[in-house]
Amino acid sequence: MDNPIIILGGMGPQASLRLHELLLKKSEQFHGPASDEFPAILHASIPVPDFIASPANYEEAVTLVQHTCSILPLANAGVVGMACNTAHLMVNRLPLDGVNFVSMIDAVVAQAEELHKPTSIGLLASPHTIQTGLYANAFKKRGIEVVLPDKRQMNQLHRIITGVIEGQSPQRFRAKLSAIGADLNARGATGLLLGCTELPLIGIDSELPVIDSLDALANAMLEKYYDVRV
Repeated sequence: MDNPIIILGGMGPQASLRLHELLLKKSEQFHGPASDEFPAILHASIPVPDFIASPANYEEAVTLVQHTCSILPLANAGVVGMACNTAHLMVNRLPLDGVNFVSMIDAVVAQAEELHKPTSIGLLASPHTIQTGLYANAFKKRGIEVVLPDKRQMNQLHRIITGVIEGQSPQRFRAKLSAIGADLNARGATGLLLGCTELPLIGIDSELPVIDSLDALANAMLEKYYDVRV
């Protein structure tokens, strides 16, 4: 298998499965309908412990992802992507130097600039992603303000994300997620980011431009893989 697309996934598995599906669907823009024209995809669904809700599990999670990277043909990959926003905190501890790695964070910020041009982004994400400034710092460098959920809303987001990972119906959380988005809009957000890969599985009701982090990553990965703009 030459130059495959590699997905580092499983954090959680439902989200990385959706990335796989998006890559297949969007790749049809570049080839015909024959089964042998789809890209080769290696999907590593890694059963890591919940390091998002339990930071004590972080080192074990990093070790598991490092081991998986060591047995994958990363150096020969056409493109590599990680199907989890929060897991991008461990990127500098993974063997990705010289690898065709596409950062979800960079893909999201680029899409925000190119498609939506918001002056401020309402961030819907895991508490860990929010508190570490993973997105806030990236947007600040581009002159885009980030409107953050308050402590109560971060607790709600944690329960929503955990519920989806545990297999609860995503649709049961749509109204709550939409309410948080509406409050961020009322506080000045001119666009919304679904900055946890479980949140696009739910969807959101909003009149604002909404950036789907999984969709942005899929576009950026295929752009690099086919070396053309999606």
